[in-house]
Amino acid sequence: MLNKILTILLLFSGSAMSQTPDSLLVEQKNYADSLFTAGNFYQSITEYKRLKFFDSDKTYEFYADYKIGIAYKQGGFFNLSLKFLNKALSSARTDDEKLSAQIEIVKTLVLNRKTDKALNYLDKMETENYDEKLIDYWRGWAHLFAGNLNLSRNYFERSGKANEIIPLIASYADSLYSVSTAKTLSYILPGAGQFYTGEYFSGTMSFLWNALWIYVTANALIDGRIIEGLLVGDLLWLRFYRGNIQNAEKFANEKNVKLLNRLLENLQNNFKGEKP
Repeated sequence: MLNKILTILLLFSGSAMSQTPDSLLVEQKNYADSLFTAGNFYQSITEYKRLKFFDSDKTYEFYADYKIGIAYKQGGFFNLSLKFLNKALSSARTDDEKLSAQIEIVKTLVLNRKTDKALNYLDKMETENYDEKLIDYWRGWAHLFAGNLNLSRNYFERSGKANEIIPLIASYADSLYSVSTAKTLSYILPGAGQFYTGEYFSGTMSFLWNALWIYVTANALIDGRIIEGLLVGDLLWLRFYRGNIQNAEKFANEKNVKLLNRLLENLQNNFKGEKP
């Protein structure tokens, strides 16, 4: 008897779901949208998935997948974001929907620092005859997040869509440290690369340690203690010499990352145009 009741209930609920009125779907969509707009992205994902479940005609398939993809992106779940954005792209019915999904895919790749994939995706879009200035605009963002400030500035200039960004990028680009310069200075004089990046204590210590072991090595060789001199030179002096070069490179990269993050934070807070 219980099994018969359960069967009837399942059949009834299945019939009800297949006859969901459009007004209920609209109500569900609006509820999911309200959560999304309020920044409750995790809850909105659940409600957009519920919208898809009841949408037997797939009227909102693109819309739901698209919004789910953006919600996951907002939460930093980039792989899940790409999964749903690609689903949205597959179900796109108009050119505008297709373009919207593709741009969001590019944005997600940019935020995830998948620069090569983002640029390859933009190259593919260019072959599909999308607006070249739009493509260059997002190339600018891809290179910006990768720290390629000069390339980024060039693409923004070509796009003509973010003129206010260009002088800001230029000012930060002028402040960047040259990694090759830091390393070259350290090759010539241990500690000089650290001084170049403003790490004066590290530079001083690097210079002193290298000077000490050069002195000990030279002294041993002059006194005829060849093996001792070679061992000291190989195990100690060369170790500190190589470490000095690696430290100079590390400091230059770290300072550049901090500068880039300040630039991105500035743009996040103050730039009013479209951002990843």
